[in-house]
Amino acid sequence: MLLLLLLLLLLLLLMLLLLLLLQTREAMLTILADLHVNDRFNILTFSNSVTAWKPGGTFPAAPTTISTASTFISHITAQGGTNINKALLEGAKLLQSAERGGEDEGARAKIIIFLTDGEPTVGVTDPERILGNVREATGGEISLFCLGFGRSLDFPLLQRLSAQNRAVARRIFEDSDANLQLKGFYDEVASPLLYDISLEYSRSQVLEATGGAFPIFFKGSELLVAGKMAAESQERLEVTLRASSANQVLRSVNEVTLRPLEGPLECSKDLSPIGGFVQRLWAYLTIKELLRERQEANETTKRSLSERALNLSLAYNFVTPLTSLVVVRPDAAPRGATRHPHHIPDTALRSQPHKSLSGK
Repeated sequence: MLLLLLLLLLLLLLMLLLLLLLQTREAMLTILADLHVNDRFNILTFSNSVTAWKPGGTFPAAPTTISTASTFISHITAQGGTNINKALLEGAKLLQSAERGGEDEGARAKIIIFLTDGEPTVGVTDPERILGNVREATGGEISLFCLGFGRSLDFPLLQRLSAQNRAVARRIFEDSDANLQLKGFYDEVASPLLYDISLEYSRSQVLEATGGAFPIFFKGSELLVAGKMAAESQERLEVTLRASSANQVLRSVNEVTLRPLEGPLECSKDLSPIGGFVQRLWAYLTIKELLRERQEANETTKRSLSERALNLSLAYNFVTPLTSLVVVRPDAAPRGATRHPHHIPDTALRSQPHKSLSGK
């Protein structure tokens, strides 16, 4: 009976893997069909080793190229181990060599979309060594978007890889719409318009601001900055934007009018909800930055970043990985008793710190 149960579990796992592989193929074929005519690409598959669809660089998204790439994808099969380190190093090497070889007619954003369903099991398996190797290989010039499938996934490693390489990681859930999740993600990053973006302000006017540097701006996305202004700030704020596009380096200087906060019916700024919202927005973005930096930091710095993020989370009642939400509900009324409205005080719904702060 136990052997039969084990065989059924293995069969179910195999069916899930086959379904996931089919969905991944379908999503990749759809993505290939959506590539822009000026895009260049290549495909690497990996298990114990790494195999390139076409060695030697990146290739234009011409109809004949798309056709041969589609055939390659249709023959991808699930194989043995998971050599994450070698796959990422080969991908970075391929993009760097393509640039040195003069394949780019104009500047292009360099992007790796990395798909995996497991943790590193072959080659270099130590997460810290993988992080160091990939950081050195990308040289801060490549955006590494990691997409993870399955339950054996080391998703924290993917998060750290993306965080240190100008991108984000995302988990793809094993479901009937996994191919739609993949396609939806690609649609978000398919059209980079600007890269290496920075926003600069007068230091006498802006005391503190969330990150003003962004690796890539994609079509349909947005860039958001919040900060604290000096009390004696002037009525205008000068903002300098620097960025690169496919054909040129941009520099734009703009003046933003600083309007006083006014609530509905010209109520005083102390009663206006706008100021509170902007302050909470600043706190939220700052917490996100601290948590992102925390993923890459050493243990000493990690504790300091965790403490700062925790203090902000508690001060503004945000639920974060460092806090928990405590909900106090009234006791259930006895059977047959009449229920009455029950007021839950504000203090009953708020963020609470975890019992321990390990910094991990």
